[in-house]
Amino acid sequence: MTHAGPIMPARAPVGAHGSTVLAFDWITELSDADLREMKHILDAVAVTTGTNGFSEPLDDAQLAALASKIRYGLAAGTLSQLMVRSGGKVVGIVTLESPSQPTRRHIVEIRRAAVPPDARGKFLRPAWVEVLHRCRAMGWEVAQIDVSEDGPIALWERMGFRIFGKVHDYARVGTRRLDGVYMTLDVGAALRAIETSATAR
Repeated sequence: MTHAGPIMPARAPVGAHGSTVLAFDWITELSDADLREMKHILDAVAVTTGTNGFSEPLDDAQLAALASKIRYGLAAGTLSQLMVRSGGKVVGIVTLESPSQPTRRHIVEIRRAAVPPDARGKFLRPAWVEVLHRCRAMGWEVAQIDVSEDGPIALWERMGFRIFGKVHDYARVGTRRLDGVYMTLDVGAALRAIETSATAR
């Protein structure tokens, strides 16, 4: 499935998970307010784990470049941006981006998946199900992600991803040189596994 023009919004119904009330918002435009909240999350991750390509808070030039890329992708229909909202604030983000080549439009790349440290583990499953449903709705059958060796590789494996490649000197943080792994997921199989698990309960 291909899309010419902006991706239409697909707001999931607000749902409860434990004591956390969530709204899954697939935005069609990146507002300055959402950009500030995105920066807050990415900065928090950068100073604790650095798993999204930054090892320190984003400077103005990096933030402007990120905003430009997201806004371009939203307008072109090649990018989906999820903002997970709770209590009037953004508590998680996921960026999905499809390749521009016609022969690879069944593939989606997870570019950024970030949750601030104080919110981790509180809504992983419902947010992941939301992402998978978005992938299916957009016609993306294969999801890919690349992760630094000190990133949450085991977590992605528990969610169904499998390693298909490794690269030496993938990231440099100070004097450290880190290897990276490339991971892939069959979206349909992941959804069927979740649906089977839910039925078995």
